[in-house]
Amino acid sequence: MVKAIELLNDESIEEDYFPHDDNSEHYMELLGSMTFPNVQLVRCAAHTLQLCVYDVNKQSEIAEIVGVCRRLSKVLRTGKYRRTLMDSNKPIPTLDVTTRWNSTYMMLSKLFELKEFIETQTTIDIDVDWIWVEQYISAFKDAYEATLKLQQEQLAYSDF
Repeated sequence: MVKAIELLNDESIEEDYFPHDDNSEHYMELLGSMTFPNVQLVRCAAHTLQLCVYDVNKQSEIAEIVGVCRRLSKVLRTGKYRRTLMDSNKPIPTLDVTTRWNSTYMMLSKLFELKEFIETQTTIDIDVDWIWVEQYISAFKDAYEATLKLQQEQLAYSDF
């Protein structure tokens, strides 16, 4: 941003670009046609990371297992199991938002925390591959933490 301001304030920009009148539409058109070779555009890193992980999660094998976990989360959120979880001071599992992979990560993490409870305190007939869930959480932990960091409001490149 500082570099952009310096370039815009640079006295070497020809006066012909900005004649002194009040035609703001004309100014915007001229500004849009100007190029700044020293300014590089950087895409939103959080969005780029989101798209990368989203592509991985779209693979049928992964989507199928996540779907099983989503069904389990939904069952655990019903009245009967919700009460049992609350009586045992256990958290109610979250549901993911399919377009936000980090919510899928959180859903799987919460379910994994409830693994022992699910296996010993419920009669739910949904077979979850807990080893896969644990490996998924381990594999995407760094990406999840990076996503949180990239979504911070006051983030600078020097923070990495």
